[in-house]
Amino acid sequence: SCTMQVSTGTPTSQRQYFVPFIPYSSGAVDMMGCEVTTGGSAGAIARLGLYAANQYAQPTTLLYEFTSGTQIDSTSTGWKKSAAASAAIPVQAGKVYWMSVVEQVATAALRTLYAPGTTLCVSADAALSGEPSGYYIGGTSGAMADVNTAFLSLSVASMPFLRIRGA
Repeated sequence: SCTMQVSTGTPTSQRQYFVPFIPYSSGAVDMMGCEVTTGGSAGAIARLGLYAANQYAQPTTLLYEFTSGTQIDSTSTGWKKSAAASAAIPVQAGKVYWMSVVEQVATAALRTLYAPGTTLCVSADAALSGEPSGYYIGGTSGAMADVNTAFLSLSVASMPFLRIRGA
């Protein structure tokens, strides 16, 4: 059985987090969001994006940054969402995608989710102490971009609880 653990956490500033998303049917997505549980200090912003996966199911190509024009103001609490500025982004059933969030300038606490034993990522890395729950990469100080997988790290901690909406 699976025990979902919902909590809050404060992501490291400029650390981009990647959470797996596998659509059960083909279609399109047009909105993405996260919940700010404790607002950050003045200037706190978040960016949200959707990534394609490579043959190893790692996040690689940025498909769309939902917040490319206007970042999410994370100085106040509540669900923060951003819609696609143009057409909805097509997704294929059963294909791995990665939802992503990065906080910049200052950090706010976000709703997090951890479901041990139900993760997509698996690794034979003996240094990991727990079930991987996603990936992260540091140093994202501006707009989101394609990912160099050599710099990805597996996370065994709670990940930001991101939501995506079908068009």
